[in-house]
Amino acid sequence: MSAGHGKGSRKGSPQQSSNPLDGPRARVGGKRIRHSGTGVGASYYYVTGELIADSSAVDDVLAGLRHIDIDKCPTTPIGDTGLVTIEVDARTRVDQIVNLLSGPLAVEPNHVLTTHRHLGGLAVLRPKAVDPAKIATRPMKGRGEGVTIGVVDSFFYDPVAAGHPSWVIDGVDFDAVGAVPNENVTHSVTVGHGNAVVSIIKQLAPESTVVTSTIETAKGDVPGTMSDTAVAGAIERLLCNHRVHILVLPLGGSTRSGAMPATARALDPYLGSTVVIASAGNSGDDPTVYPASDPEVVGVGSWRPSAMDLAYARGAAKVVMPPYAGLPKLALAPWSNSGVCAQLAAPGVRVPAPFLSGGYAIEGGEKNTGEFVTKQNFKGWALFTGTSFAAPIAAGVAAGAVGGSVPSVTDILDALF
Repeated sequence: MSAGHGKGSRKGSPQQSSNPLDGPRARVGGKRIRHSGTGVGASYYYVTGELIADSSAVDDVLAGLRHIDIDKCPTTPIGDTGLVTIEVDARTRVDQIVNLLSGPLAVEPNHVLTTHRHLGGLAVLRPKAVDPAKIATRPMKGRGEGVTIGVVDSFFYDPVAAGHPSWVIDGVDFDAVGAVPNENVTHSVTVGHGNAVVSIIKQLAPESTVVTSTIETAKGDVPGTMSDTAVAGAIERLLCNHRVHILVLPLGGSTRSGAMPATARALDPYLGSTVVIASAGNSGDDPTVYPASDPEVVGVGSWRPSAMDLAYARGAAKVVMPPYAGLPKLALAPWSNSGVCAQLAAPGVRVPAPFLSGGYAIEGGEKNTGEFVTKQNFKGWALFTGTSFAAPIAAGVAAGAVGGSVPSVTDILDALF
């Protein structure tokens, strides 16, 4: 993703595996996860004990499960999504389920969406300390009035307790905030992700209203992971409770069939009245990251040049545009996804945002080894890198351009394209 995120803190030694999902204790939503074990499935994971099926296919799925001696599976509708959760014995071999249900049945195991790592290593993702004196710490004035922007992420810490500037807090309605991350534990590379996304928007459109929705996670979850249904639930809560003009999804992933069916169902009723902006992903070669690859979602990749070099924030407003414009001074970062999932590009390298103050140890080794931890002394600001931060720049630029009246979808898209 992301797109992607987690609660930002873990006790104990740094992650030793090249992939945090490979460990025997890997959990998402409080449940153990395992490799799917199918061809391209090396990238996908199954939440132990659950299947997600289309309601019209439940009887066929249950009949299929009985063929491998799986019986008495409780079923639970997922709201009004048209999907149903089917509980299975957590000891069932996942390869049996995948092989059984890979045919014509309209079924999707509740796969985990993993953060799209940079090819340059997790160290690229790690927030970097920056001296506030070296950046423009005041937002662009008078932009975004009348525009409501929604942000979906997996954790937001309390910006008041963190001492963030007042302009980051004014006009922001957090659905939930957690404690400020502890200096005495080691944090994942996603620490501060959600707060950075919000503050980037407020730098570019300070008069806008920002509302958030927190993706449900469980204690012990692997940072940066979530399920399709958890993302869909967060979207539904946000859009049911607020009139959102622009929805920012700084996350992404794929399921076995390629798409995110529960998230797509949650977005569908609102696509005529809300512009959805999602990060394109950081794997550098995957054009099927969802929801950015959905044709009705605006996917955003990242330019190679540093946001600092583009004179962020005012310079950022000038370079939110399709990545195929052939501009001589701009090229996509080598780790930024492109193709169908990147209709736009925006600054996504070294984007400044309010952060924490103090010494923080953050994981992220070179070449994705995950074996290195660095401790940096932060002075209230940090630089963030990834398409997760290009997406809120696009949203902030659009809100700034159309602010002053209630915008339509056409107004917002015209401002972006």
